[in-house]
Amino acid sequence: MSVSDIFTRRINARQVGFVRIVMGVAATLVAVEGFEALRDLGPQILKAAEPWWPQLPRGAATIYGTVWTLAALAFTAGLLTRTAGSALTFLIGYHILRDRIFS
Repeated sequence: MSVSDIFTRRINARQVGFVRIVMGVAATLVAVEGFEALRDLGPQILKAAEPWWPQLPRGAATIYGTVWTLAALAFTAGLLTRTAGSALTFLIGYHILRDRIFS
């Protein structure tokens, strides 16, 4: 099987939907957990570790957590899946980079 076959062959939509729902529920749970952790942190801890890294302004934890949760719920429900998936990719990527690489 070639790499192009992976992207062009037909598959059962129920399997894709099941994986989407599982991933959406997992992203929702992580969003709730992360939001609670961010809310408990002070502004001095949220300061960027590197001067060139984008600094989150005060109150951004609430917006960040809300957008993440809404995107995860939309992804789970299958609403605006591409937009919600793109938002989740960006938010989770930012979270991982900030948490693991720069802290």
